[in-house]
Amino acid sequence: MMGYGGFGGMFMWFIWLLIGGAIIYWIFSRINNANNKDDPAPQNYLDILKNRYASGEINKEEFDRLKKELED
Repeated sequence: MMGYGGFGGMFMWFIWLLIGGAIIYWIFSRINNANNKDDPAPQNYLDILKNRYASGEINKEEFDRLKKELED
């Protein structure tokens, strides 16, 4: 009379454990993502220019030209 040879109840517990684990995983991943967003962003144009120059996005001449334009 238990259905599925007595495994129906265990299967239901397993489903609930999976759902609970997924919820706990989702909560902790949201908390972790919120903590990673605390990285400071560049504060001003000079920091942005320095980052672009350091990454090779612009060359020295373009860096100097943009820096001079923004300072004026």
